[in-house]
Amino acid sequence: ISGNGRFVVFESDATNLLTGDNNNFTDVFRFDRQNAVTELVSVNTSGGYADGPSMVGSVSSDGSYVAFYSWATDVRSDGSDATIVPDVYVHDFGHGTAYGSILASVSSGGAQGYRAPCTQRNLQTGQCIQWGYCTQPAASIYPSISAPATAGNIWTAFSSDAMTFTPPCGPAGCGDCNERMDVFLNTQ
Repeated sequence: ISGNGRFVVFESDATNLLTGDNNNFTDVFRFDRQNAVTELVSVNTSGGYADGPSMVGSVSSDGSYVAFYSWATDVRSDGSDATIVPDVYVHDFGHGTAYGSILASVSSGGAQGYRAPCTQRNLQTGQCIQWGYCTQPAASIYPSISAPATAGNIWTAFSSDAMTFTPPCGPAGCGDCNERMDVFLNTQ
């Protein structure tokens, strides 16, 4: 629920909330209590329903931004998402954005997350040993969006098992090698 109580964000499998919902997936919606209007949040780049499930919406305090995660490949406003795992998106309702949503589960350089090869240095031999996963797309889920944007920034926190969101560090060149979900903050 938005800070002023006007907007309620929810997910639903119902096909009768809006006309034309025949994608057979869970969708994310925003209900405007003041005007009694339901809007699709997980909209694709053509203005229709997404080609995969979308869920767990989080609304900014003024209701103009909604974060959600989705397996859909056609909700990203700047191109398609070919990964087979969920990603976090932010949909902008009030600032002239075309159909689709901004991919929020990215590194500080704008790259999508991957479970990259992770290495560990053998302290006796100095040799790097590769272990873990090799360049599989990383899942990003459970978004939480901040209050209204300040100075043009939207703050979105989310969980991800990406190993490439943190820079390589240490003598072995590892980034995030704990093989666990971690919480990240994107400040778009």
